[in-house]
Amino acid sequence: MNNRQLTIFRTVCEEGSMTKTAEKLYMTQPAVSQTIKELEQESGVCFLERYNRKVVPTESGRLLYQYACHILGLYQDLEQHLKETEGVRTIRIGANLSVGVKMLRGFIRAFEKKYPDIQVKVTVSGSVRLMELLKTHQIDLGLMEDLPGETDYIQEPFAKDRTLIVAAPDHPLAGKEHVRFEDLKKENFLLREKGAGVRDRFEAILRTKDCVIDPLWESRSTKVLVQAVEDGFGISVLPYCLIEEYLKEGRLAEIKVEDLCLERNLNLVYHPHKVWNDPLRDFMDIVRWYGHDEIRAMKTTEGMFHGQTDTNTLLL
Repeated sequence: MNNRQLTIFRTVCEEGSMTKTAEKLYMTQPAVSQTIKELEQESGVCFLERYNRKVVPTESGRLLYQYACHILGLYQDLEQHLKETEGVRTIRIGANLSVGVKMLRGFIRAFEKKYPDIQVKVTVSGSVRLMELLKTHQIDLGLMEDLPGETDYIQEPFAKDRTLIVAAPDHPLAGKEHVRFEDLKKENFLLREKGAGVRDRFEAILRTKDCVIDPLWESRSTKVLVQAVEDGFGISVLPYCLIEEYLKEGRLAEIKVEDLCLERNLNLVYHPHKVWNDPLRDFMDIVRWYGHDEIRAMKTTEGMFHGQTDTNTLLL
């Protein structure tokens, strides 16, 4: 069992197809199939089976996939540290949209003051995608909301974030004092894609209230959703930090639902056995300091911390 075999096997599990794996790895489909066959023959175990036109891992295959991700991740960590010894230094950060828009730029600017020669590679995405990158060691650290099912990773809170249900100011529910969950059932919801933390948490709460919704719109772009809400196409659920200016300007209005709390933690997420270097430790300290009120209240001409980022420019 070698690095090449594990890479091919991991990709087959993620793509669910020998053909797609071949395309992704620039191989032929027979070469992929032969590699999997050799891996199973060497181990004496069946790792993959076909189900509904997809290739899926068996129970043994799921175990091998977990180990493959870990082992290949260690290879990547090793390569990263070897590059650092040669003077090519990079840290890789993943962030959800809330952090990416309102906080990340300040973190990086503070970091670059101490480490001007170290490159910070950034991926801004949904929490599901960020966890995939963490598990495959393609990022060193994730900055995202709570992930209840991810017990194998450290989730260290550094800030709080509110999520609001919002509508156009002239929407009937916008001025209503007592909005119930029942009132939401007939509304047109404009939501982020499945897997986005804001949406997943909101829908989980609705399920506990026997309230099921079928979104009229789905989009990865917060800007698209905000514009659609402004134009009266429906209501949405969005982080306060991304729509603060729209609320202050009266372009959006909050819908306040009884017994609904959408506050969430924003966390540093990382593997407990991650090998840390000094730059990564210092980056984490910068993020931790953000959680202190006196640091969070700081305002600089660079827009270094909360409230100083141009949301309209950075909305995706």
